[in-house]
Amino acid sequence: MATSTPSTNDDSAETPAAGKGRATPTRAQQEA
Repeated sequence: MATSTPSTNDDSAETPAAGKGRATPTRAQQEA
């Protein structure tokens, strides 16, 4: 699910909370 919608705000917040570490770098790159 997280891989399907990494752009979603809900997903971004859920990914880091779970500790996956996949959306964490993605969000940082998108913000940069």
